Amino acid sequence: MPSTYAADAIALPEAIKRYEGITLKEETVKLLLNPTGPEHIKLLRLMKAARETAQRAIDKKQGMATELDLSADLIVSQSQKVLKTEWDRVKSGE
Repeated sequence: MPSTYAADAIALPEAIKRYEGITLKEETVKLLLNPTGPEHIKLLRLMKAARETAQRAIDKKQGMATELDLSADLIVSQSQKVLKTEWDRVKSGE
C-alpha cells in the first residue's frame, strides 16, 4: 500500500519542470507589477515562496505536490485581486 507521502509526491523531473515554469513566470510578472503597491508586493512574495518550495522539492529529491498546488491557488487568488484593482483604476480614468 502506498504511503501518504507517495500520494503527495511528484517526481524530480516534474519538480524541476515546475521550478523552471515558476521562475520564468515570476520574472515576467515582476516586469508588469508596481514594486511599491501592497497587493503587488504580496503577489511577488507568494511567487517567491512557490519558487522556494519547488527548489526545496528539488534539493530534497521529494515531491511537494500539495504545497505547490496550494501555492498556485494563492497566486491565482492574489493575481485576481491585483487585476481587479487595476481594472477598476483604468475604468475610473486614472
